[in-house]
Amino acid sequence: TFANPDIRAVAGQPYVAPIDLFSRAFALGWTYELADTSGRLFHSEKFYANNFALHRELFNEFKFPSLQRRTRGAGTILGRQLAQKGTPVWQNRKALVDHPAPAGWHHLCMRALAHGRDLYMKTSEARNVEGLRYSQEQAAFRLVRGIANTARHWKTVGLKPLETLPAGLIILSYYTLVSVSGLLTHISPEFMGRRFRL
Repeated sequence: TFANPDIRAVAGQPYVAPIDLFSRAFALGWTYELADTSGRLFHSEKFYANNFALHRELFNEFKFPSLQRRTRGAGTILGRQLAQKGTPVWQNRKALVDHPAPAGWHHLCMRALAHGRDLYMKTSEARNVEGLRYSQEQAAFRLVRGIANTARHWKTVGLKPLETLPAGLIILSYYTLVSVSGLLTHISPEFMGRRFRL
């Protein structure tokens, strides 16, 4: 992508490879989209720090911003800073990277609790009603989207008909914990900020 001199920041596409029931559920219901093999190249306001590259002078100027209590969201802040400088982030769908699903139920719980806290703290790392509202809305929205994706794309990821219910329950479990985490963060941002450092 950097062969084009006008492109100075580029992101790839993380996805979850559907290899078993757990990963198929997360391929359908988690943050990442299903793998897109179209090879499209386009401006992207959303990207993930785990599949991203930019020119060295830009990195030296901006770097990833430090986060205090949360552990996710530095990419969003960096993208905003780059856009303000007039440097859009491009996404190259040929740059596919398999992001593993959580490694079992314990890891699922840790990731969900960190996820809910980070949604809450997206705009402020202190206690705030807006963070509570946003974390609950996002947990509900993403749960509905995950269930809808399961209903529409279960064949695409290789689920069997009888596996759609367990996959839906995995998605439900994850986003229930995301919602609970938002509530816990509202009660004690300090405690939640010290825990679940993923």
